[in-house]
Amino acid sequence: MKTTLKLVGTASLALLAAAGTALAQDTAAAAPEAPQFALASETAYIFNTLLFLIGGFLVMWMAAVSPCSRPAWCVRRTFPCSA
Repeated sequence: MKTTLKLVGTASLALLAAAGTALAQDTAAAAPEAPQFALASETAYIFNTLLFLIGGFLVMWMAAVSPCSRPAWCVRRTFPCSA
């Protein structure tokens, strides 16, 4: 029993030592590269798209709350509407 425990302990220690060196990280790893920023044309495309979407939502909500876009039964007859 004692020899079996010694044998198992020695084998597990040898396996741990072998796995420890295999899982170790490289100390001389290359430094990560600096992040590259977007080009001016890519930034302009992103901001143009964002401006288009914001403008579209603004126009949509302005039309949705306009009294001229409501049905006739919802608007009083005395409201001056150009449409």
